[in-house]
Amino acid sequence: MQVALKSNFDVAETFSRGSVEVEEGTSLRALLALLSERTRLSFVDPKNGQVNATDFDIALNGKGYQLWWPQGLDMPLKEGDEVQVLLMPLGGG
Repeated sequence: MQVALKSNFDVAETFSRGSVEVEEGTSLRALLALLSERTRLSFVDPKNGQVNATDFDIALNGKGYQLWWPQGLDMPLKEGDEVQVLLMPLGGG
C-alpha cells in the first residue's frame, strides 16, 4: 500500500514521488525505522522508544500522533495515509 510522506527536509525525496510502499498493517514505528535505515537519522529515541522530539515532530494525517492516536507509534497505517516528518528548527542566540 502507498503512504504519502511530507517533510521540511529531504526525507520525502528519498522515496519516489514523496510516497513509500509498505505492507498493509505496517505501524508508524516501522515506517520511521525504515526511514531511519534509508536516511541514517534517528527519528525514535532507542532509550524510551518515543520520537526524538528534540529534533523531530511527527504527524499522521495532519494530527500529532501522540495526542490524537491512542496507539501512538504502534498505530497501523492505512492506504493513503500521510505521514509528516518535520525537522524542528534550531534556536539560540
